[in-house]
Amino acid sequence: MNTNLPIIARLNPPPPLPDGLAAVESPITQGLPHAVALMPRWRAVLVMPLGVAASLFELPPGTLISSDLEEAEPAPLLERPPLSSRPAPRLRIQFDGVTVAVLPLAAGLLADVAQEDGSARLRLHIRRWAIHAGTLLGPGDHGSFVALSAGPADLGVAEYGPVPPSPAVVARLPAQDRMESRRGFRVAMRLRRIAQLKERLR
Repeated sequence: MNTNLPIIARLNPPPPLPDGLAAVESPITQGLPHAVALMPRWRAVLVMPLGVAASLFELPPGTLISSDLEEAEPAPLLERPPLSSRPAPRLRIQFDGVTVAVLPLAAGLLADVAQEDGSARLRLHIRRWAIHAGTLLGPGDHGSFVALSAGPADLGVAEYGPVPPSPAVVARLPAQDRMESRRGFRVAMRLRRIAQLKERLR
């Protein structure tokens, strides 16, 4: 299925973002890896391993290597830079300097990250980013940035869906007040008749 079609985006709207997330937009001027403070004791470190960086020296520093537009724009996709491998930016989510999760840099991703013992939880939403060739080579302002939203994930659900009725209660309802499939019943009756015919043939 071509997930880049506009109709697919309309039929699959992104889930609504929860309240309480603070927007963080961090320009990248010191190259990668790039650390972004999210909350006290929490930070995200942006990395993008390419394997071989020799091809970057031939590109203009302002060449766009990776951005959220690659996923947001409908087909055809934006022309990719001439690299030997596909860029794979990642976010290392750290608590007190220790990496507890690694997330792909995907537009619209909403993830809950917990500390190893589960005592502290972080909710992270990836909004936008842009990484240029010059940023991968070293410090400099080449227009690269990463925009996130983060907040504590320590609140329970305020609203609950209806509890499904018990099968015992449904069975006691009148036939006009309940809906049930008869396909399984018909199959069972046919199998019973086949078994009866086999018994007669013996």
